[in-house]
Amino acid sequence: EFVRSPHVTALVFADFRIPLPIGNTPSLILGADWHYWSHQYHFTTNQDDPLLGSDAFSILNARVSYESHDEKLLVTAYANNVTDTKYRAHTLPGTSGSSGNAVSYGDPISVGGSLTLRWY
Repeated sequence: EFVRSPHVTALVFADFRIPLPIGNTPSLILGADWHYWSHQYHFTTNQDDPLLGSDAFSILNARVSYESHDEKLLVTAYANNVTDTKYRAHTLPGTSGSSGNAVSYGDPISVGGSLTLRWY
């Protein structure tokens, strides 16, 4: 099997724009995206070792944005991995004399915001 190459990946996303009844009709935008990865291996050898791969997992992200009527201002609040899915991002086999494999997990739930100004 190829390393870090799941047999199935999927991405579904949607944005829903709601015109606000104020001013020159700014918008509220609600959005979400869902990513899916099937089982994958993280190392070229020892592919029979279940600890050197990832089981299938999915991640859900969500966001809410305010956009000005002229689309020059966009203020967004977001949450990534809202279900706090724990998944292996990478694994390496332990070296001789080590106590086990080195495992790196994906990011837990995170929240943040962004401000976008467009000059056109």
